[in-house]
Amino acid sequence: PQSDFGTYTGDGVDPQTITTGREPGFLLPSPVTGTIRQFWKFASQPTNEVALFITSMTESYSFGGILSGSVGSRGSGVGARTLDPLTELMLDAACAERPVVLHVVSLNVGSADPLDDDYLCELAKLARRTGPRWLSDHLCWTGVGGHPLHDLVPLPYTDEAIRHVAERVRAVQDRLGRRIALENVSSYMSFERDAMPEWEFLATVCEEADCGILLDVNNVFVSAHNHDFRATDYLDGIPAERVFQIHLAGHSESPPLLIDTHDHPVPVLDLAGLCSQERRRGRDEPPFTT
Repeated sequence: PQSDFGTYTGDGVDPQTITTGREPGFLLPSPVTGTIRQFWKFASQPTNEVALFITSMTESYSFGGILSGSVGSRGSGVGARTLDPLTELMLDAACAERPVVLHVVSLNVGSADPLDDDYLCELAKLARRTGPRWLSDHLCWTGVGGHPLHDLVPLPYTDEAIRHVAERVRAVQDRLGRRIALENVSSYMSFERDAMPEWEFLATVCEEADCGILLDVNNVFVSAHNHDFRATDYLDGIPAERVFQIHLAGHSESPPLLIDTHDHPVPVLDLAGLCSQERRRGRDEPPFTT
């Protein structure tokens, strides 16, 4: 496609053959949506510098938007696929410049379906290639009977669910050869069988599975509003030593609920400060925030 930023001449093209327009740069097709996204600008830099625009943005970053979409799975309704050469070039250059973490949505650790072996195989290959600091997914289920729901569905907070999820997470970690982190999801319903608050459920699952936590502060805020509990009680119940990463985002209002839509400014900086204090009590290093 031609644009003011330059011309992308097709899959598998060498960066040297990409021509620039009035402003140096080019556009790259997103493997997730098929649309055109501008990822970085460059003029005549050598190949190993094409990702400097991305990697200069932050000290550490999640590359999950392109990574998880590129491997896909039956559980996500995408289908396993390989990376195209241009994406591989961008990926390798970025990984050489900055620490990387992987964030995915298709492990489906809460489902009654068997774990997806094909997906785990592709994910393991991607992890070997990128050498991430850690890999994360969500404490939820995303499909059953081979049918994807395209959503992050909460689990009942019961001892049975704890045993079920912890066993599956241990299996995932054994298959990948690394510990993963589980993210708390936002929720808009609860189960009559719930036997404990969400934070106790999350902490116990991660203890039983010996995995980390990706603490999504916005999801804490959203769920606290929707279920009428104190967000600070949630934070107090999280073992700080297991928090690998803190996630901030914005939400929208759909009275009487708050919805985790990631399309508004972050309104929870006060909670982020609390999380930073909790995290520092668990380790000497500051939390990694996205």
